[in-house]
Amino acid sequence: MSANSRVPRPRGEARAAILRSAEELFGTRGYHGTSVRDVAQHAGVSEALLYRYFGGKSGLFDEAVIGPYRGVIDSFLGDWQQLEAPASNEEMVTRFVTGLYEFVVTHRSLLFALAAANRFGDAPIDEAGRLSEGVRRLVEFTTAEAAQRGLEAVDLEMAASCTIALVLAVGLLDDLLFTSGRKRPDADRLVREMARYATAGVEQRGLTKPAPSRRRR
Repeated sequence: MSANSRVPRPRGEARAAILRSAEELFGTRGYHGTSVRDVAQHAGVSEALLYRYFGGKSGLFDEAVIGPYRGVIDSFLGDWQQLEAPASNEEMVTRFVTGLYEFVVTHRSLLFALAAANRFGDAPIDEAGRLSEGVRRLVEFTTAEAAQRGLEAVDLEMAASCTIALVLAVGLLDDLLFTSGRKRPDADRLVREMARYATAGVEQRGLTKPAPSRRRR
């Protein structure tokens, strides 16, 4: 679409169109194979508008991929603070695994692009460490919870990282894990078993007392 043929759209609609185009192009061409011009042309907007909204390609990728990922973490931590009573360890893990798995499935192509860019690209696309920042926040949260739940001798940073890795692997590699000759498990079953697996791995290393019965504020 040429610059002269573009039809003005409401701000929110144009921004959403840019994000949809970015997700599609980053997912099919990769981060380094997609330019700002590519995304602008695909979305039917000017490059100037894209720069105004996102500041450039890295800012656009942040909004399209890293933003939703952080949203999973924010939602989990926010919801947990609203609980009137503490849930079991398995329920806590299930809540997080559910949100992360839904995110992985929704943004599967983008996550493949992210992995390829970080592994084979000339430069990392998350130099500020915004993805790992989510792991840090989870570790801080689980450390506080572990102190109240009697969990000892648990490497919480590795536990959080391995749980995230498990969900990523199941969400991204399902074509390899569940071949055409096997019935693919539904999402509820996958989430349930991942949560049980992760919970058991932590509990067997140091659950010494039941979860507290206090109310949350």
